[in-house]
Amino acid sequence: MTYTKDEIQAMLRSGLFTVTFNKVNGDERVMPCTLVESYIPESAKPKGTSKELTAKQLENLGVWSLESEGWRSFKIENVTNVEPYIPEPA
Repeated sequence: MTYTKDEIQAMLRSGLFTVTFNKVNGDERVMPCTLVESYIPESAKPKGTSKELTAKQLENLGVWSLESEGWRSFKIENVTNVEPYIPEPA
């Protein structure tokens, strides 16, 4: 399935999702992530800017990785699946 940047952003702003994508080197990556502000530490929240996005920023999406607890990005065109994140039982 093909996803648009707007579709993925809308999903990630609504909850926790697992995004599967192919990295630039061809490896597949499965990453639980979100854009819900309550999951992002205050110190890591983006600071408001009004600068124009570069071409690279337009084709990529920055997300909060739940595993590495840091910002990661991927190319929208390389996304192969997006599904709700279900944490492993402790």
